[in-house]
Amino acid sequence: MVGCPAASPTCSSTSSKRPDRFLINYLKPVAFAQADPYGHFFRREKEVQIHIVEEDKTETWEENTDKKGAIKAPSSFEKADRKEKPSTNKTEM
Repeated sequence: MVGCPAASPTCSSTSSKRPDRFLINYLKPVAFAQADPYGHFFRREKEVQIHIVEEDKTETWEENTDKKGAIKAPSSFEKADRKEKPSTNKTEM
């Protein structure tokens, strides 16, 4: 993951160096979750880019940063570090 608080009006997150088309479905949600804290704390819109090596193509998605998700992300990452199961209840996240 790479944060970009540079002159760009967006904040980027890249998930993996070598994803293929199949893995993008697994990488995309992770990349979006990682981009939310960057977007929130650097006060930028969220931009996620994943490069598909086998196609030599970069896919880009832009959307508003999920501010509530960004604020709660550190506790979610902590739970993952402790190997706790993630909450499936959206109101707890």
